Amino acid sequence: MIAADTPRRADGSATEPVTVMGDGPLARAVRSQRGRQGPGGEGVGAPRLLLIDHGDDARTIAALRSVLADVAQGSAPPMIIAQVAERRLRRAVQSRVEQAGVKPRPSLVDASGLIAEHFVATERLFEIAYWRDQPRLHVVLVGFDHLGQSFLDELVATGIAGELQRPLIRIVTPDEAGARAFLQREMPEIDKSAEIMISACALADLGDPNRSPLVEAEGILPLTAILLLLDDETDTLLASSAVVDLQDRHGSGNAALFVGGPASDEACALATPMRSPRNLGRKISRIDDLGAIDSLLDYILSGRDALAKQFHEAYLREYAGKTGAGTPWDTLSETYRRANRRAAWHLAQKLWTLGLSIPDDPSLLGTVDPVTYDNVIKPLAASTAEDDTMRRLARLEHERWCADRRLDGWEHGEVRDDTRRRHPSLVSFDDPRLRADEIAKDIGQIRFLLGSVVRPAENGAATRFVAGVVSAPAGAQPGISVEALRERLAHEPARFATILSPLITERELAATLALVEALDAQARDFCLIIPEWYPDNKTVRADAAARAPGLLALLARPQTRIAPIGPAGFFKDDVWEDASGTNAAREALARYVMRRSHALVAVDGD
Repeated sequence: MIAADTPRRADGSATEPVTVMGDGPLARAVRSQRGRQGPGGEGVGAPRLLLIDHGDDARTIAALRSVLADVAQGSAPPMIIAQVAERRLRRAVQSRVEQAGVKPRPSLVDASGLIAEHFVATERLFEIAYWRDQPRLHVVLVGFDHLGQSFLDELVATGIAGELQRPLIRIVTPDEAGARAFLQREMPEIDKSAEIMISACALADLGDPNRSPLVEAEGILPLTAILLLLDDETDTLLASSAVVDLQDRHGSGNAALFVGGPASDEACALATPMRSPRNLGRKISRIDDLGAIDSLLDYILSGRDALAKQFHEAYLREYAGKTGAGTPWDTLSETYRRANRRAAWHLAQKLWTLGLSIPDDPSLLGTVDPVTYDNVIKPLAASTAEDDTMRRLARLEHERWCADRRLDGWEHGEVRDDTRRRHPSLVSFDDPRLRADEIAKDIGQIRFLLGSVVRPAENGAATRFVAGVVSAPAGAQPGISVEALRERLAHEPARFATILSPLITERELAATLALVEALDAQARDFCLIIPEWYPDNKTVRADAAARAPGLLALLARPQTRIAPIGPAGFFKDDVWEDASGTNAAREALARYVMRRSHALVAVDGD
């Protein structure tokens, strides 16, 4: 970690001498952020930080070995970051440097993994699945090289939240056999933490309604998101055009499309409609590359581990010397560092499961608004009861831990064997083989997290308050006025406001704009969720509302998220004789909003 007294630039990045070796993706991103050109990128004076990334694992590992040989001969060791894409090689090198006792220990990272971490933390797909009323996260990954493999890791973990069932992830790749071999070799029991389906498909066929695996996937469950993660520029352009064609012409594959890898900028520019789409749930977005991670070097050296280190330091106060993980962070093996990292990041899902918001600022992860901390977190941490809330959180923690181990290749075994990666507790929370003391350990872990890791902070997570705005169907319970809702929000400043409205009519739009204006005036954090359903790929939004400047203004706000729902049969209470008409769609959206809201503004229809 960079010392606290290191001189820093205005943007917070370190100014100490840095040497960049190679021209791989991480090296290019670091040079871009630091304003350097050329293959060396040397800073002034002897380097205190050395980044090695040749874009080829063999060359990077050879360079790292050469540097470490010089260190062994007595030269001053710098802090080293090395980018190794292949996970087996990364594990092998990490094990080697740990056994050799190299200090300071080099940080081995994967550029694809950093991109996947950043995306999942930013997009929070489990929230999209929740607002779409889905029983589980359902994602299609198109492409399964290093980038796709890294995204699989993050998607499995992020899908363990709330009442969501294990994630459903479909991998679309021309190399179906290679994908199956990878999963069997690297994570043979991952199917117990996520349902993985693999489809072989030519990229051009993604747009064919009779061949596309997107159509097949959507027939099982509406999609949460589609991710294009291909290594070839032409393939990226072809696949994105095919998916958009499927959505435009055939009304299938209706989910947000995220594009990463080479030519992602060109793909988004080519596939995005020239006019604003009537179906707001369909959008195409570029997946941020490494350059979008603020102060990338600092993030690698300290930022991504900030909460994990706090987690570990709290753990040390209770378990120092009692387990293999009971050593200081600087001497902790990468296996345990990674476990701490994943456990810390999953705090977002646990707090969200408690009905709290998730701050957009990553530095606030693990913090809770002081009022919420006193009223929610402290009582739970101090409680000795094993009530439904505690068991629900313990279940999440156990399933997260199982997924973490399975992603690293562990399997169930009657006797623990760290060398062969076997563990007797790798069973579901409801499996009778999971002993009572193991369940008690999971519950103890939740109390430990809430009592020792979660901390109060202004602008931290806060209890959600959902305010619905909708044209209620005839016979529905009357709602409150916009003015009454504004007063209620003003009297509960510690709650995180969520406005939920389909914005189908002008009156819904006007009421929502009034609430947004009030929240802006109070300088409140809030979000706007717009549920959408387009039967037969046709909008049900009134023309006047669709063309209103106010709608465009709301869509442009960073707090706005689209939650496509439907089609008929999606809701458990659907009894429509004809679910394809405008009225049926509007009624479905109205029922959805009324069911999800804590308070409702019911406006008259247009």
